[in-house]
Amino acid sequence: MSKPTPPSPVPVAALVAYAAPAVASSFVFTAISLYLLKYSTDVLLIAPATVGLIFAVGRFWDAFTDPLVGHLSDRTRSRLGRRRPWLLASAVPVAGAYFAVWSPPEGLADGPLTLWLGGAILLFYTAITAFSVPYNALGAELSAGHHDRSRVFGAKAFGDHVGIVLGAVSLLVMENADSPRAAAGCVALLAGAMMVTGTLYATAALREPEAHQGRGGRKRPHAAFADVLLNREARILVAVFFLEMLGYQTFVVMLPYLTDYVLETPGATAYYLFAAIATTLVTLPAWVPLSRRFGKAPVWAASLAVKTLVFAGMALLSAGSWLLIGALTLVFGAATGAGAVLGPSLKADVVDSDEARTGERKEGTFFAAWGLAIKLAVGFAILVSGLVLSGLGFRPNVAQTPEVLLGLKATVSLLPVACHLLAIALLARLRMDEATHAEIRRRIGDLSAGPARVAAAVRPMAPVQTSEGGGGR
Repeated sequence: MSKPTPPSPVPVAALVAYAAPAVASSFVFTAISLYLLKYSTDVLLIAPATVGLIFAVGRFWDAFTDPLVGHLSDRTRSRLGRRRPWLLASAVPVAGAYFAVWSPPEGLADGPLTLWLGGAILLFYTAITAFSVPYNALGAELSAGHHDRSRVFGAKAFGDHVGIVLGAVSLLVMENADSPRAAAGCVALLAGAMMVTGTLYATAALREPEAHQGRGGRKRPHAAFADVLLNREARILVAVFFLEMLGYQTFVVMLPYLTDYVLETPGATAYYLFAAIATTLVTLPAWVPLSRRFGKAPVWAASLAVKTLVFAGMALLSAGSWLLIGALTLVFGAATGAGAVLGPSLKADVVDSDEARTGERKEGTFFAAWGLAIKLAVGFAILVSGLVLSGLGFRPNVAQTPEVLLGLKATVSLLPVACHLLAIALLARLRMDEATHAEIRRRIGDLSAGPARVAAAVRPMAPVQTSEGGGGR
């Protein structure tokens, strides 16, 4: 039996178009996950436990909206395809809700201010779900190739990290502004404009596989969601993404407190982030060739092991140890990109395994499940961080007691280490290598349709130089 011809590589123009909205969406997520807790406690003067509870409620709300949006986008039929109508409809609500989160009316305080923040966060999470679930699912549809999918999500990861840079810059602006509230409003307006612009560009430039329309299944949303739980590899990835994000997000949320009170380098959080992002961007191109050589899951697990050592090193931090935190963040950044590139690529392979079993294309449902795991991890990390701060007796804008400082270091070290060790153990059980995926593709008889589907991935907005079947390298 001759070896099937693999799909043509996704054109570079399609990679750029797909990565464009990631810049803005990562921008807004970075600012919220990194600074909103501290902004709420130190600027808006809301109790840490209250803010943590607000975030947790928003994330548990996602437990309802994520499966619903994933299922509805799978079943959407339109001239624009299954995913792009959702992107267009959600971009402006995301921008508006994001502005509301950062710019509560000046006259609000105490209970009314807490209600405003809670309502704004709930609206933001609802709108970003309507965007992010179809957007991530779209990436899985741009290529059927085992390693070419890593290129697609590598491009998205690059856009994500450009957005993280912008989020870190916005943090620097807000932390050092004479009026943090006014600065936050300006940042929110900029991020919202970028969100709308990037979404319009991607929607105009990308096309979706027509063959996938009408194949989202006839089940109800939560019945379709159950297919995720019936898939062994999908269950493993749900757990791995939850654990990695819980450890990562706990570190990110607590980093401003670590910077200001343990290291005694107030306002330097953004600089530590820049160091991590720089090495992430430098090492991003390495993950695809490494995964070709050693496999996606083993390479991802190795990166988690490196991050585990970094988190363990956080326990050694003390006042003035900026060289140590600098070295740790550089190594952390170098290892971080693997999950962003290889994790979603593995997700797309697992979606194929569901198609082989059910005959349905449910990228939205599957990516909603994985996205929900990540969101719940973010909400849980913020909730835990807020409760830890309250339990330690943290008081904003004053010197902390030795017990509080020890608690801060323990939080950013012990919990992330435990989470990453569990994630490594689970990845060792994942059965989704290149040979397994090739067999899945043969079973669903889709390899022959791959090149035609990928060739249509970009609408010809302007002449594009192509090679090897229309795909720019």
